[in-house]
Amino acid sequence: MASLSGSPALAGAPPPPPPVDAFCVDWCKAKLAALGVPEIESRWRDKDHGACAAEFLRGIGAPSRLFAYVDVETNDLVVTRDVPVAGSWKKMLAFVRDPNAWVTPASVSTAVHFACINGESVADALLAVMRGVYAPAVTSNKTWPDSLRKDLTGQMHKYMANLTERAHELKGKTTLYVPAEELPSPAAAAREKGAFYLTLVPIRPRSRGERRSLRTFAGVSLRPGSLAFNPRLRYLSTPKSDAF
Repeated sequence: MASLSGSPALAGAPPPPPPVDAFCVDWCKAKLAALGVPEIESRWRDKDHGACAAEFLRGIGAPSRLFAYVDVETNDLVVTRDVPVAGSWKKMLAFVRDPNAWVTPASVSTAVHFACINGESVADALLAVMRGVYAPAVTSNKTWPDSLRKDLTGQMHKYMANLTERAHELKGKTTLYVPAEELPSPAAAAREKGAFYLTLVPIRPRSRGERRSLRTFAGVSLRPGSLAFNPRLRYLSTPKSDAF
């Protein structure tokens, strides 16, 4: 039996991951501005922070999460794949990626999601993570069956509506949740059960004669035993002496 040592890769083996493009690392680096720290990018060290981001962006099966924050004690920029300890940060940038897709310059904006988490407000932090990470991942997924996707998306929107209301209620504000997803065309929505559209229609100004003619209308009698059309005119605001 022939030995496999030193032989080329077996047929059917997955291809090796492509090298991480520097554009993708710089894309993650540019998001540090969300932390609100002046000149935060000047603290970036390619040897440490860049290597950690590259490991996060590497091919399928690579770590699917990355955290960046400024340590409250040392005031140093920390980029790590480990979950930070509570109390060591005031604002944290969280990245997640699709572990089953390559990250390339063309796909980095859709394969990688990020959110800025404020340590002072748990509700706001959770809302930011849902908006920036999980909600886009659910609404942009086209691989699930339609029935599963519609059910999961509907439940997510319901949860997001409650979370949005509670997070702003703590601040004394009333904010409505508006789903940020691509809506189908009116024709496609009409074919779906439960879908609806609201259309704003401008009201045409009426002339004086038309406004006067709308003051009277024919009524319908709803008396028991008589559902026939009642030709008697009902006057709304025009007195009986009005010639019109």
